[in-house]
Amino acid sequence: MKKGYKYLMLSSAALIFFATPKQDIFKNLDSISVHAQTNDEWTLKDEKGKFELKEDSSAKKEPRISQNEESNSDNNNEFKKGTVIDYDKIVEFDGYKWISFKNEDNERLFISIEKIEASKTNTSTSDSSTDSSKDEEVSSKSESSEESLKEEVKSSTKNVENNKDSVEQKSSDSTTQSSDNKLSDVEDALTSISDYSSVKESKYRLASITPWKVVTEYGRYTFTEDCEIRDAPTKDSNFVTIYPEGGSVNYDSKIDNDGFKWLGYKTNSGRRLYVKIGKSSTPTNPNSNMGPAFDPNTAGQINYLTHVQSDGWQNWVKDGEMAGTQGRSLRMEAFKLELGNLPYDGSVEYRAHVQNDGWQNWVGPNSYAGTQGRSLRMEALEIRLTGELAKYYDVQYRAHVQNNGWMSWVKNGELAGTQGQSLRMEALEIKLVKKPGVNNPSDSSWKLISEKGSYKFNKKSEIKNEPKKSSTTVGYYNAGESVAYDSKVNYDNATWISYIAASGKRRYVQIATNSDITPKPDDSTEFDINNAGNINYLAHVQNYGWQNWVKDGDVAGTQGKELRMEAFKILLADRPYNGSIKYSAHVQDVGWQEWCGEGEIAGTRGRSLRIEALKISLTGELAKHYDVEYRSHVQGIGWQPWVKNGELAGTEGRSLRMEAIQIRLVKK
Repeated sequence: MKKGYKYLMLSSAALIFFATPKQDIFKNLDSISVHAQTNDEWTLKDEKGKFELKEDSSAKKEPRISQNEESNSDNNNEFKKGTVIDYDKIVEFDGYKWISFKNEDNERLFISIEKIEASKTNTSTSDSSTDSSKDEEVSSKSESSEESLKEEVKSSTKNVENNKDSVEQKSSDSTTQSSDNKLSDVEDALTSISDYSSVKESKYRLASITPWKVVTEYGRYTFTEDCEIRDAPTKDSNFVTIYPEGGSVNYDSKIDNDGFKWLGYKTNSGRRLYVKIGKSSTPTNPNSNMGPAFDPNTAGQINYLTHVQSDGWQNWVKDGEMAGTQGRSLRMEAFKLELGNLPYDGSVEYRAHVQNDGWQNWVGPNSYAGTQGRSLRMEALEIRLTGELAKYYDVQYRAHVQNNGWMSWVKNGELAGTQGQSLRMEALEIKLVKKPGVNNPSDSSWKLISEKGSYKFNKKSEIKNEPKKSSTTVGYYNAGESVAYDSKVNYDNATWISYIAASGKRRYVQIATNSDITPKPDDSTEFDINNAGNINYLAHVQNYGWQNWVKDGDVAGTQGKELRMEAFKILLADRPYNGSIKYSAHVQDVGWQEWCGEGEIAGTRGRSLRIEALKISLTGELAKHYDVEYRSHVQGIGWQPWVKNGELAGTEGRSLRMEAIQIRLVKK
């Protein structure tokens, strides 16, 4: 037993001791908390939360500013500004406040988050039994102050005893309570300190190490109904117990977070807990700490981003491009998916297999699978489509895995990555592929042309499920009514506007009658791989039809013949890096078409429409090492300057035909 102390057990709910010389009773309660872990020099206290790093930080193996840097040379212990750390303990030592957590190797690490003023620095390394100045300071406290503190603890103890039976009964009925909650923990949760002086001193530190906004406010709250106590002000935090109706708490803060209002308080043992007292009046933000915002205006068919060790959230990529890293030995920790504008009802679901956690639950768009701030590797993932979308498309994906590199493509809920091998995922690629042999009229017979606007009807017009005159009519627009559309379709000898209805289904309304414009099958010249260059392309020209394939900067089209280019295709041959090419054409009376993938036809055939402009881009790793450069020969202008990487070649709004193109790959 420590010299100079006498202990008295008053009840199972509270432990009170008296000191000679006198000591601050609550500081001693903190120091003997059953939730603290100690060694010879510092004390770790249980306190869970999230902390967003304000600068690049190194995690140390001990809470020492002067620790030898060589012992922290592991890159896995370096964290970028903005990384959110899930911590489970705190400590004040060596003049700083530290948060503490365990990494994927189950090794405890420390990050300093704040310098402590000298007057507030943890003095746990001093020998209190030999520090006479401390004895004199403590002895100066008045007898009445000590007696007041004793009474406060007795009051809290009495409150626990009065509520004990009710709490035990109600908490035992809760399915969310942790099975390892001990009675002492439950009873302690129902105490709250009455001396706010130490809380006030550290309040600004509490606000600085949480992702939620903390409002400092002190008071006493009496519960009018049973309310949950949790270890963080979030719905998915650990359930502790219930504050029963009629109980009271001394709170020091208020939080509005995760859809609810919370009171924050410290228990007699020093634990910080939160009690939910009502629903929030502020809408929650599901995208906080979720990476860059998704931009539907630049979206592909399937869009995704990854959360990577040290880097945090990366930027969105799409349609087979690589997300993550290669050659840097960094673990993927989370990922997120969004679908673009697709012609069928349905969605995408996905889940992650995470170190120590195993398989998580399935989630959908606007949610992430994996973890943030816990330094845990993703080891595998599964992705699947739902609804009508799953009937017409496969979702294909593959994983880049530690030691294995790129693994084989899998699809539709199959496992990508590894299980039971403790290998980190480092990157992934995802794409949607049309199912072979499936009757898919929207893909094979008509094409949505991206164009936004508002249309006012001058007569009663039928709303259809498909851009076919024979399709089922599901409603009408009357003369004078308007609709906002996002696409146009030319099919069945008519022009249609298209939009997504409130039901989530795509609808079509005919606005004009045209000549028969059903696309012709691909009748272009067969590509000869034996004579291929780095980049290969051919043009469909007025009066000529498809020309022969050319390559690497050669001219496709015509010069001096005043003939319009109507369509083109591009193919890559042997490529030194993962990646592909995409391209889009601006067509007379149509505008910009959707991006085409490698080998697909951009433009039109059989409609006598000129191409007026085009854009070409590389994707994936290929785009990091090469530029795609191109230029166009335009009516009345001739050859324009070279442009590259998605820039516009040609003209818009001038009704000028494009007559020829040149394309080449150039190493960066």
